[in-house]
Amino acid sequence: MSGSALKSARPEARGLLPDFIVIGAMRSATTALHGYLDAHPDVGMSLEKETDFFVEGLNYRRGFAWYGQLFPKGARLRGESSTNYTKHDVFKGVPERIHAAIPDVRLIYVVRDPVDRAASHYAFCANNGQDVADPAVVAHVLETSRYARQLESYLAVFPIERILVLDYDEIRTAPQRALGRVQGFLGLATPWPALLDSRSNESERLARMPLWFLRFRRNPVVSDLRRALPPGVRRRLRQVMELGPARQNATADEAVLARFRAELAEDAARFRALTGLALESWSI
Repeated sequence: MSGSALKSARPEARGLLPDFIVIGAMRSATTALHGYLDAHPDVGMSLEKETDFFVEGLNYRRGFAWYGQLFPKGARLRGESSTNYTKHDVFKGVPERIHAAIPDVRLIYVVRDPVDRAASHYAFCANNGQDVADPAVVAHVLETSRYARQLESYLAVFPIERILVLDYDEIRTAPQRALGRVQGFLGLATPWPALLDSRSNESERLARMPLWFLRFRRNPVVSDLRRALPPGVRRRLRQVMELGPARQNATADEAVLARFRAELAEDAARFRALTGLALESWSI
């Protein structure tokens, strides 16, 4: 598939593409939501989370046949979750590619207190071996918490009625209520069965992986090789790498948090205006 060209899915491929996509944000309970969605009897989620298909530099080149085979064929609704879809500062053009391929798709954007999300992302980067003293890393962390900017990139091509915004706090504290909103948004006839425990211990697991392995797996060639491995082999490899002693989890200090609060306040206000949501539990 050619570089930046936007291509619509072939008619025969459309039947295998997702009906909805969880577009982020990173560190906002998207893993938990993915697990809840996959537990619904009428929903089939992609065989692996984070397909990253609509990111040009990652998997867009693989084409629609590759993408379509990631979804179960018998499900009434198909979905996927890729948090890189709301990182427009580093992955540009994602909304346009999605719209060109699946113009009637529904989008779910999970957000979290912008400061808390940025602090969690900052710690994630540090535990993943990235240099959080690098201004580019901090700038990316901040940009991912600028939800109004991220949402506006989608509103340029999608009507707001096709986007459901969910708050992290609601998923964590009142999952049945949050999933009731998802049920109505997706038009599912039946509610969720008894909820599973979908909590993720990603930060703890990363802290046990050797830093050399974390840096090694970010290499694009290595990433392609990992995706080619059967899921069971990938799980076993990860389990082996998680056997080491845990490093001390990094945290954002008060100076970093103060910067986050100052730089994210304006965007948070604009996001409330865009969505009409009060988001009263947020710190800014």
